[in-house]
Amino acid sequence: MRLSEVKEYIDRQVETPIDHDTAVDKLNGRRIDCPSGKGKRVSDALSMDETRTYETTDEIYESVMCYLGDEYIGRKFYDDRSPNMLDNCPPSDEEKDEYDATSCF
Repeated sequence: MRLSEVKEYIDRQVETPIDHDTAVDKLNGRRIDCPSGKGKRVSDALSMDETRTYETTDEIYESVMCYLGDEYIGRKFYDDRSPNMLDNCPPSDEEKDEYDATSCF
């Protein structure tokens, strides 16, 4: 399943409040597609959480998102709304005399 479908899947599969072990059992099976590999099951991510009881499905969803890992992050530190800071700062030794610090921001 796609990452955007996880919340809806959790909402359909469990009723809250629910204890941790029961939630892991009920959410076992479905894999979350991962751009860099085969992905994790919802229950694999949830099993890393130490919460004993979930009061809402939002709590389960947030826990799953928290424990998915870096493989679910696209390009780390990428921001298409501002200039790439690594391209502009810091200057090489030859450029230091002509360096304008405002170009970094």
